[in-house]
Amino acid sequence: YAIYADDIGYFKGIYKTADGGESWMETNGNQLSNCFQSYGWWFGRIEVDPIDPEIAYVIGFDLYKTSNGGNSWDNISAGDVHVDQHSLFIHPTDNSKLLLGNDGGLYISDNGGNSWEYIDALPITQFYTCEVDEQYPQRLYGGTQDNGTNRTLSGGLEDWEHIYGGDGFYVLVDPLDNSYVYAEYQYGGLGRSTNGGLSFNGATNGINPDDRKNWNTPVVFDPVNPQILYYGSNILYRSTNRAASWTAISPDLSNGPGINLTFGTITTISVSPVNQEIIYAGTDDGNVWVSDDLGSSWTNINEGLPDRWVTRVAADPVEEETVYVTVSGYRWNEFIPHVFRSEDKGLTWSDISSNLPEIPMNDIIVDPEDNHVLYVASDAGVFVSKDLGENWDPMGINLPL
Repeated sequence: YAIYADDIGYFKGIYKTADGGESWMETNGNQLSNCFQSYGWWFGRIEVDPIDPEIAYVIGFDLYKTSNGGNSWDNISAGDVHVDQHSLFIHPTDNSKLLLGNDGGLYISDNGGNSWEYIDALPITQFYTCEVDEQYPQRLYGGTQDNGTNRTLSGGLEDWEHIYGGDGFYVLVDPLDNSYVYAEYQYGGLGRSTNGGLSFNGATNGINPDDRKNWNTPVVFDPVNPQILYYGSNILYRSTNRAASWTAISPDLSNGPGINLTFGTITTISVSPVNQEIIYAGTDDGNVWVSDDLGSSWTNINEGLPDRWVTRVAADPVEEETVYVTVSGYRWNEFIPHVFRSEDKGLTWSDISSNLPEIPMNDIIVDPEDNHVLYVASDAGVFVSKDLGENWDPMGINLPL
């Protein structure tokens, strides 16, 4: 069996051969038109039963099964299991036993997929972000892959609750008034709570719905005044009323749209804690910008930086003109670590990657109490430097890679 998607990722058909590939015929895939949504490049797997070749499974948004060689297909997961299927194991000697892996975890069926049991003892939730309530630091928040925004009010293991849907990304708790909570889902869907996260309303008033928005759209507080927030699509927006409304303060800061997936977006925003008029923004297509007049004018500060996905820009908390940038070459299959420092607001850059492993760098934090201490997060773990990047060491003991 072979399953096809078009260049966007929509389902285009299932074909099978009964003679080792000498000839092919299209099966009846009418029931599968929505099996990929538009993510055939991400799903797009098909498994054949090891005992009965008339039985096959399409692993997509849902799980589909045929028992007659593709003449008909049944959705055997809708309503019973989490969406976004990624892996199916069929027992080699008892094909009634199935293991299904998806964005919600692991499911087991003992009857060929007629019913499913969820295995809840696996610590497999992927957190994209985390947040700490500064007024009650035991209250922890996080945005998770396809499992929304979640929090614990005690810091314990047993009282995590789901407070916002979709893929959870940025989540912010106002450090001065924690009744204001902001949570986000994929491609910039932002919610605003005025009652401590008990309920949310949409918070994109003033943001152009036709803008390009990153899968993980950045939303940040002004570091001095949390009533002011910044939001990045391909344009930078500013709110002065706790996200009740937004105003554009930049032109398009990217190089334009990509081919099929959303590309040409702002990926990171940083406002100087020393001078709130200094704002930095980085994009997925290699641009870094600075404005020193609250967005009235912008200067491109790419020169001296690699043309790579900008994962983070971080303004120094003490020195007004010092700024850091991390980039990732993952999209280009390039592994050289890249951490850069500028002491003149990006006019010139120094590579401070030093002895970091050759792996994408995803984030950098400058220690607010000692700005010679830097922390970077990478695909191979977290590292710390106590000498402005001349030397890096793995951070902590027993921190998983």
